[in-house]
Amino acid sequence: MARPKVPQFWIDAVRIIALNEDPQPSAPEIHRRLGEWAAETGRSDGPPSVRKVVDLVREAKRLAEDEKREYELFTWPGSMEAKLLPWEASRDLLDLGKRGPILVRFAQWYWQASMAMPGASIDERYRVAGVLAARSQLEPHPEEAAELMAYLAFRAWTPDGQKEYEAAVEAGRV
Repeated sequence: MARPKVPQFWIDAVRIIALNEDPQPSAPEIHRRLGEWAAETGRSDGPPSVRKVVDLVREAKRLAEDEKREYELFTWPGSMEAKLLPWEASRDLLDLGKRGPILVRFAQWYWQASMAMPGASIDERYRVAGVLAARSQLEPHPEEAAELMAYLAFRAWTPDGQKEYEAAVEAGRV
């Protein structure tokens, strides 16, 4: 009987630890941390077994360099010096970094959200960056892209923009 597939969430979590921590923690230590993380975040599925963590760490180490880069943590000024993000993103990403470690790939989405949402709060830009990141992993849905574009175009994160956006939705323009 085939074993159930490990959810991408856990694969990514193992890759983040395996590719960013030096010295690398043992598989039982990674498993313990993932279990704590699951409890803290209320995930209903548990982490992969220690044995599966060993396999996932091995797979992470064999990724191509460009794939490994997707799991790098944002550092300042390192990520800018490596040309992974523009220097202009520094202030926004340093502010975001107050929340804790950020993956470079999420920092890229956050920067794009920041460019499209001048004046929006960190929380609002974080939410839109999360939507953009999730969209990048899924099949494209043109109607969702149009809705997000309208949200950004109307500046719906502002009180006046929210009213305009809702009116446009009611009128069928969005």
